[in-house]
Amino acid sequence: MAKILFDIAAAQDPGEWLQAHLVMEISPHIFSYTLLNPDKKILQLRFYEMESSDNPGLAEELATVLGSDEIIQAAIEKKTLIYNFPESQLVPEKYFEPEAGKDMVELLHGDLNSCITLSERIP
Repeated sequence: MAKILFDIAAAQDPGEWLQAHLVMEISPHIFSYTLLNPDKKILQLRFYEMESSDNPGLAEELATVLGSDEIIQAAIEKKTLIYNFPESQLVPEKYFEPEAGKDMVELLHGDLNSCITLSERIP
């Protein structure tokens, strides 16, 4: 079961959440989010530690967190998800260059593992 590592709240009024920007990040061991007001000030910062080490277990843990967290459930105007896994990186289309894939993965995750790097355009 996912557990909250830390939770920093600067705004308790859910009315402040609606015009905010929710930035979430999922990685193999952490799910975190920051809620920013239009002036880029933090309203909420929360980190969950994910206990599962396999993908099906991680998906179940994430579904539980997403279904029970009151801020994620709120009708927030703008939401951004950052998918941060070593085996795959999502890149905005305007920066996507298939020949730069290996360099990008090594920049983000190091070059200790020699492996094949594949890339594909996802519309």
